[in-house]
Amino acid sequence: MIGGLLGIVAFTVIGGLSDPTNQDFVLYLIPVIAFWVAGIFALQWRATRREAGNGSPAARMGADLTRWNIKFGAVLCVAIFAGVFAFYAGARGALYPLGESGPGVPYVLVPAVALAFYGAARTINLLRELDRD
Repeated sequence: MIGGLLGIVAFTVIGGLSDPTNQDFVLYLIPVIAFWVAGIFALQWRATRREAGNGSPAARMGADLTRWNIKFGAVLCVAIFAGVFAFYAGARGALYPLGESGPGVPYVLVPAVALAFYGAARTINLLRELDRD
């Protein structure tokens, strides 16, 4: 994973320095980062399979929660990558929840923000269920 990160940094620096004004470079960088993140999720998924094989109910419940978070994290990453890709491909416009002078959220990232809020609420609910059990 560290080798992949170093490769991404080298790709970014070399590509960015070759033409610093070219923002289309991001369109090539997003799939590279997405592939690297997918590898991280795959390694985490594999680790939870080993933990669930432990046999204790607590280990299985913890592995189930971890697997849900890995699945949700993958979906959230896809939404973020798709939104960033669409933004750099030309989809413009932003939502300014605090007024025109405040920070804006591009419309293409609104689904990712909504997913993040849903994921936080769902994880809190799952933790409460685990605490009751």
